[in-house]
Amino acid sequence: METTWARAPYDAVSSVYERLMADVFEERQAPLVRNVIDYLDLDPSAGPWAEVACGVGTMARFLSGLGWTVYASDLSEPMLRAARARATEERASVDFACQDMRSLLTPAPCAVASCFFDSLNILTRKADLERTFRAVARCLLPGGIFVFDAVTPYQVRHMFDYCDQFHEGDGFFGAWQVLAESKSNIATVSMRWFIQRDDGLFHRADEKHRIRGYTKSEIQEALRQTGFELIAAYEGDQAFLSPTDRKTMRVDYIARRKDPTRRR
Repeated sequence: METTWARAPYDAVSSVYERLMADVFEERQAPLVRNVIDYLDLDPSAGPWAEVACGVGTMARFLSGLGWTVYASDLSEPMLRAARARATEERASVDFACQDMRSLLTPAPCAVASCFFDSLNILTRKADLERTFRAVARCLLPGGIFVFDAVTPYQVRHMFDYCDQFHEGDGFFGAWQVLAESKSNIATVSMRWFIQRDDGLFHRADEKHRIRGYTKSEIQEALRQTGFELIAAYEGDQAFLSPTDRKTMRVDYIARRKDPTRRR
């Protein structure tokens, strides 16, 4: 059976998601993308950029600001409504679509695709991970680049099993708890948020879903099976291209869609 959800992950917190993740974007994701662009000498003239599982569109707007034609997709309609509203406010040109990443389609072949914020970890079956990689490959030009991140089994087993956190921000507060399943690389994430409405009152929003930690070898094999070659896999929470070790919590990956016309 494929991974299924009663509703799209993070639907309930779409109105505050950008505020919740603002520090992560500024401190981690934006520098990561700039480093990848510089490292591979990527240029918007090569073709569009597909931002997969785009959420409220923070990365999509950032990429648009760098001159890229951006196709952004997410499974959550509430997230996309927030994304379109922010893009309109900032006059960012982004083509948004509601799509399951396992059946990704783009209006035109892309030079680059990305999937950040541990979005691939909501796929708890390897078959769904490979299905997503195949969909991304179909949307890329030969030689196109796929940049993504994924948390590891170490994080699921050694951090998430005791990680109870409380968050408070502008117009919201809440708590989340992650409980690891015994003898498994899967954890259940439970969140309860209280979000301020326009009338000043707060409403409760609950989120619960499962995530899976993937090893580097699992990711590498899935890439190999779906027409990619791995360029780099490195420590996601350290300096760019830092080596991983057995206690790495998150890995950043750079892969290239194989070009059958290119001689080795």
